[in-house]
Amino acid sequence: ETIRLIDTSQLSTFIHVHHHCPFGTTPRFSLITASDEDNTALNQLGTYGFIANPAGYIVGAVKPGPRYLEDYAYALEKIVLKATDLGLDSCWVGATFAVNAFSEKIKAAADEMTPAVIALGYATRESGTFERLVRWGVKAHNRLPWEQLFYSGDFTSPLPKSQAGIFAEPLEMVRLGPSASNRQPWRLIKTSKAVWHLYLQRTKFYLSLMKSLQRTDIQRLDMGIAMFHFEETCRHSGITGRWFDEDPAIKGLPERVEYVASFQAE
Repeated sequence: ETIRLIDTSQLSTFIHVHHHCPFGTTPRFSLITASDEDNTALNQLGTYGFIANPAGYIVGAVKPGPRYLEDYAYALEKIVLKATDLGLDSCWVGATFAVNAFSEKIKAAADEMTPAVIALGYATRESGTFERLVRWGVKAHNRLPWEQLFYSGDFTSPLPKSQAGIFAEPLEMVRLGPSASNRQPWRLIKTSKAVWHLYLQRTKFYLSLMKSLQRTDIQRLDMGIAMFHFEETCRHSGITGRWFDEDPAIKGLPERVEYVASFQAE
């Protein structure tokens, strides 16, 4: 189904507005019309099976630098939610495919890369065997409990939802957010009344994939999505704040856990 012209116009306008990123990166994005070649190539990879014949893609380019992947995903998820507001369905297409063709579509410079694209259209309403198997495979209906994601002080003290106070909804929106294979690699630790520290719990498979095949660090994209969900829900809840990069050096980190960023509520 072709994306309605009014949706395309509004989304294109939104995409080309400068979007603030927590770490100061300046990714750029463009809405492109899907070609048969694009759809065929990605359909063979099974990367966006719930969008029926994508009518378009959001393609971005960014220069590598400190925390550039987190910034890229932060800005791209903001655009995704705008598309959702317009009634469009979308699907992240990440590091499991070659993005050279998409980089060419946005005329990426030699020092730019395309870490992920968004397939846009209207989701298939079918619920056949294939869909059920895929949803089972990525555990689409499952989310880890609070006690495995959110902590107080350090990683030995799980934070009950009843003690989250005004941050209960922002944390829940992080918990329910999308991630590669639904691994939910985000961890948040509260160290004071208004400071939260975000950590990445690495998944062995993606860590090996990144190192052996030199693929995009897809779980850092997950972190950017989580950052946007947390900050945006805080804003809707009347909580202002900012992200900053200052490792609190919390002791006793679990295996394959690394610091990403901190949020200071004002």
